[in-house]
Amino acid sequence: MVTNAHTDRSAELSRLCCSCGCCCDGSLAFWATLEPDQVAAAKHCGLDVREASTEVGFRIPCPQLVNLRCAVYDHPGRPRVCRTYLCWLAQRFVDGSVTAEGVAIIIREVNELKSAAAKRIGARLAASWARGAKRCYARPGTEQDALPNAKRQQFGGWLANVLGATDEDGVLNAQLLETLLAAGCLLNREFVWPADARERMLHRDREAAAPSTET
Repeated sequence: MVTNAHTDRSAELSRLCCSCGCCCDGSLAFWATLEPDQVAAAKHCGLDVREASTEVGFRIPCPQLVNLRCAVYDHPGRPRVCRTYLCWLAQRFVDGSVTAEGVAIIIREVNELKSAAAKRIGARLAASWARGAKRCYARPGTEQDALPNAKRQQFGGWLANVLGATDEDGVLNAQLLETLLAAGCLLNREFVWPADARERMLHRDREAAAPSTET
């Protein structure tokens, strides 16, 4: 029996993505843009489609995310943006620079951090605040993971206003703060595309789409 390596790798990527959920629970983004021809299908899939000032899309967390898995994953109307999106971790798996075992370890670590935070503030807020913590860090490759004290204090001040984030004395729970910052750091380092890598990918796509000049 001949094994199709590409098919096997695609199936493995799908399995890994279905164990993650970061792109759908609000950990990485709060909005997904839809192409015009995808709007009707997205609505049919039960997505929260909204019209912004310049675009149409749906809000994240996605209502179809159930236990880290997309409830419409195999639906023919599932939006193209969902089918084609690759975070930096998934892209590195596709390129072969990270193994499936390595991807699984990173996914498990970030989900354990969010689960720990969720015990105090709930899963939805845990993902949202992990995304906020992610934004406190510089883009990958630009500086170390250490967060300047000013940013740490600013983030902590915002977090202290969240129900469940403070202890009985009204002081922000230190463990919650560190857990969310660790989740944000991990998301930033492993899931967010470095600017130079994203630009190389876009340049490659533009070249592939350009009409040939050969005669």
